[in-house]
Amino acid sequence: NANLKARMLEVYASGGFVTLHHHSANPVNNSIANSLAGGAGGNHQDRTGSPVAACVTGGSKRAEFIAYCDRLAAFLNDLTLDGVKCPVILRWFHEINGEFFWWNGSDRRVDCVQMFKDLIDRLKAQGVTNALYSLNFEVSAPDANIANWYLGDDYLDFVSGLAVKGPVCQIPLKGSQQ
Repeated sequence: NANLKARMLEVYASGGFVTLHHHSANPVNNSIANSLAGGAGGNHQDRTGSPVAACVTGGSKRAEFIAYCDRLAAFLNDLTLDGVKCPVILRWFHEINGEFFWWNGSDRRVDCVQMFKDLIDRLKAQGVTNALYSLNFEVSAPDANIANWYLGDDYLDFVSGLAVKGPVCQIPLKGSQQ
């Protein structure tokens, strides 16, 4: 974490934008908290065991998920340069509508949206004020309807897209000539 923190602060000090995402381990089969701490990994593409349902309220891994959120909050709150918190764009649960990470997939959409909201609520409750929250989409995924995944204006600062495969999504910009 020290190397990551130093690099993030270097980017910020040079006038750059800092973005952060994390390929955490499936919390049902591994330790999500360990993966954030740089411990023994696990597979972020392991979709077995209903991992998203395990993280929301009432889930078997809820306490571990809260500990994970708290570790992230401590990291973000400590990310300061000359007493000023470094702003960070969080792309957590990125490619949210894909079908290849433990957190994404149309089969777990409702719980995933709730888990993302829970993460943001927890970070804010822990005093994180330097995060901008991005809902990141896989634009070529089967369920690319943003409305199905949108957390709400109170949770998100912007939406971003990623085209990994297939045809590139073309969105005309306002005032552009087509």
